[in-house]
Amino acid sequence: AHTLGDEFARLADYLALMAVRMGPRLRVRLDLPEPLAALPVPPLLLQPLVENAIRHGLEPSTRGGEVTVRAR
Repeated sequence: AHTLGDEFARLADYLALMAVRMGPRLRVRLDLPEPLAALPVPPLLLQPLVENAIRHGLEPSTRGGEVTVRAR
């Protein structure tokens, strides 16, 4: 079983690595309400979406930008 909390933790690890690479050009907001953390989800549900957003949107830009991931 893989939970949304696990998915957000994996995503936070990936974003920490990207923050080292991009520095202040990458701003991140992760919002996971505690009641949703135990919900089951498929593994690697969010990371490919965030990777693409960074690779094709933020990384090429000299200004960078913000990635926001919210669970509702």
